[in-house]
Amino acid sequence: MDERALIVCPLLRREVDALKASGRVDGRVETFAHSCDPSAPDRATMALELARRADAPNVSTLLGGGCLRGVALPDVRPDRLRVVAAPTCFELIAPPALVEHLTSSGAHLVTPGWLAQWRKGLETWGLDHATARDLFAESARKLVLLDTGVDAAAPARLGELADYLGLPAEVVPVGLDFLGLRLREAAGTTTPPGPSSVDVPRPSQARRLADCTAVLDFTASLASTLDEHVVVERLADLCASLFAPEAFVFIPVAEGVQGPPTVSPADERLDGADLGELAVFTGTVAAAEDGRSLLARIGDAHTLGLLRLSRVAFPKFLEHYADLVWLVAEATSLALLHARSHLALIEAQCLLRGERDELDARVRERTAELERTVAELREATAHIDVLHGLLPICCGCKKIRDDAGSWRAIEEYLTKHSGATFSHGICPECFVRLYPDLSGEPEAGGR
Repeated sequence: MDERALIVCPLLRREVDALKASGRVDGRVETFAHSCDPSAPDRATMALELARRADAPNVSTLLGGGCLRGVALPDVRPDRLRVVAAPTCFELIAPPALVEHLTSSGAHLVTPGWLAQWRKGLETWGLDHATARDLFAESARKLVLLDTGVDAAAPARLGELADYLGLPAEVVPVGLDFLGLRLREAAGTTTPPGPSSVDVPRPSQARRLADCTAVLDFTASLASTLDEHVVVERLADLCASLFAPEAFVFIPVAEGVQGPPTVSPADERLDGADLGELAVFTGTVAAAEDGRSLLARIGDAHTLGLLRLSRVAFPKFLEHYADLVWLVAEATSLALLHARSHLALIEAQCLLRGERDELDARVRERTAELERTVAELREATAHIDVLHGLLPICCGCKKIRDDAGSWRAIEEYLTKHSGATFSHGICPECFVRLYPDLSGEPEAGGR
């Protein structure tokens, strides 16, 4: 039989190519002509194209969101054409609960594929710059990129679009795990890469539905959580309710460095071998060596944490548990990234605030020094009254003529114009000249 085909919307082509390259899905990747909001002629054209492809001898999987709205799918056996569809493409790459939370908070969601041609997209909608700004201002509070990590330029393009529309923007990393799980479910291979394959019965449909609902509720509860400790506490509570493990162990990882583990119950004694097995785990989700425990790595491109669920209550459901842990790890990854980004922002603000406070203190100190210097200069200046210019002085009596033309004794003039005061004394020369009898010396020029 020919290689099966994965028929996808062009805007999701890079995500599916990345999943295929990593070995998480297989098949030949093809795209179909699409419109995010198809008109009646668009729907007819797509229906004919899909019908033609459904006649191919190989099994095909069709992946689409809003582009499949109202399209009449080919009437073929489900084992010939498997359809993975959602109301929008956002529910294909992220849990619906997360999508619902973001959109209900006023976010306009975008994907890397749409961002790569956002100008063309606005043009297709018939929006010029002014109209686009007005329309988005009325309908959205912010732009949110569900970042699958396949396009390094996507965050920069989000910034360009945000500037163009005059809206704030946020990046929410979602990775490829959720999309990969949807495609594997459609292909009938739901076990994530890494876990041991266990040929055991699966729980009832009602139990699986209840478990998935619990995971979605967990995802929604984490959407606004900014405290990593709260995230881990809720993760422990969820794992206790879903898997009833004898022990829950979580090791946080930041920039490749492992932190102290969180253990529940708190008094549980850690087995060195179990902890060592978790500390070196590099897979995604896998059964532990004891066959009764699960290991999980939280994070996509970078490890954010390591999780061990030791000795779950019903090990016969280990395969089903692996699927759930996969979803739980993805939701926890988003929450940890959100919490750590918020913490980094707070730390940066504190650092800036501390630097600003230190600078303000230095400015106040220098200002006080300058004020003291100015005060000292003013005090010194108050004792200085400088005389300048030509002073007319009598060559006989040494009186000085003032501005009014009056002749003033020199001590009177200086007292008035300099603030100096005089006390009277007599120099040695004048003492001899005026009082020769008292001085014991003859007056200069006497006999």
